[in-house]
Amino acid sequence: MADTHDLCPCPRTSVDVPPLSRRELLAGVVASSALAPSVMSSEPDPILPLRQEWQAGIVQAEVLRSEWSRLEQRLLQCVGANRFEETMGAGGPGAGDLLDIEARQLELDRSLDALIRRIIDQPSQTCVGIATKLALAVELTDPIERADPPWQLVQAALNELSTAGQTCPA
Repeated sequence: MADTHDLCPCPRTSVDVPPLSRRELLAGVVASSALAPSVMSSEPDPILPLRQEWQAGIVQAEVLRSEWSRLEQRLLQCVGANRFEETMGAGGPGAGDLLDIEARQLELDRSLDALIRRIIDQPSQTCVGIATKLALAVELTDPIERADPPWQLVQAALNELSTAGQTCPA
């Protein structure tokens, strides 16, 4: 087979680039897209539905806290503060509902923890996905720690991503 590289009418430079077949070129494109997903993806970012699921779980947790508080107040009125712990420990009347809420809350906490791990493991593919992860990190941080320089840096990056929304591909 003739070497097509030698048939090029262009003058040779001091550095010759070996010929590249179409198959090698396509293999390179496939490999590079698998290794580094494009931040300019036109697909919706996979982080967004996970974030929505997390937000729904947080709403559910707030509903459980409200329900717990309401039932706890009712039980305190019925048995008094002195007998509350005893009633809860013995599974007395009214304690069952509270214990059920506690079990549901623990399960929800485990589910939300697993969801956060999935969000951490899922690579963002757009600027919106990156901003979503940063916003979630700030939201999960203790408000007192948000004043620390590393968290101020995360907040600054989030703000910059938000203001760069017009130039940053979605």
